[in-house]
Amino acid sequence: MKAYVIDAVRTPRGRGKAGKGALSGVHPQELLATVLRALPGRTGFDARAVEDVIAGCVSQAGEQGANIARNAVLAAGWPIEVSATTVNRFCGSGQQGVNFAAMAVASGAMQVAVAGGVESMSRVPMGSDGGGVDGGNLELRKRFFQVPQGISADLIATLEGYSREQVDEIALRSQRNAARAIEEGRFGRSLLPVLDPASGKVVLARDEPTRWRAGSPPWRLPSYRWARAPSGQTERRSTRSPSPHSRRRRRFVTCTRRATRAVSPTARAPS
Repeated sequence: MKAYVIDAVRTPRGRGKAGKGALSGVHPQELLATVLRALPGRTGFDARAVEDVIAGCVSQAGEQGANIARNAVLAAGWPIEVSATTVNRFCGSGQQGVNFAAMAVASGAMQVAVAGGVESMSRVPMGSDGGGVDGGNLELRKRFFQVPQGISADLIATLEGYSREQVDEIALRSQRNAARAIEEGRFGRSLLPVLDPASGKVVLARDEPTRWRAGSPPWRLPSYRWARAPSGQTERRSTRSPSPHSRRRRRFVTCTRRATRAVSPTARAPS
């Protein structure tokens, strides 16, 4: 069988700082409920036909705990018979939810499924679940010393020889492309305004502006502090090996073992 995507909608993206972003006063269950509530009217299906709702969410703690997908189904006013589950594959959680739904439909296990993701980092900051990267398992840490994605990006940039200026250029281009897309309304068909659940007033109807607009100069980029302490470059210079391949491996081991203290800050995108 084949799986078809019938519609794709989302709320606008707000700034991720508590008290500053337009969505920071909205419960994350209500954010997901906003899109669930709109789907039947846009596509003409009956919510009772949905066999499962699969939502990705990384920080499943506090307001995003208690199976946020299920509570969002109830908050949206959907029938209580519609089941829901929440999955975590870190930054790929929403995509994984879509993959699982597509797999269920393609296999014939389901006929209709809804999938997506939700994350309110202004209300449930990164790391709120307290698990870190390995759940605090010291025995596992002896075998696999894992590092967060930000540190991993710095390490990769160091090992591959990318400069601060090069990655800043990529970050700036991404910001400018996003700003242009917002200004030109390229996401208009998929955007749904977020309403205050109590008053019904519109909280946010379009993506909040990026740091850099389409034509803004990059003069402030070099003034941003590195995301992490500058030791990765030092580690790379201090390692010697006759083989380029073994040198790279040794550099990586040296950097990762010391990653909890300091790593190379080659990449720092503006936030």
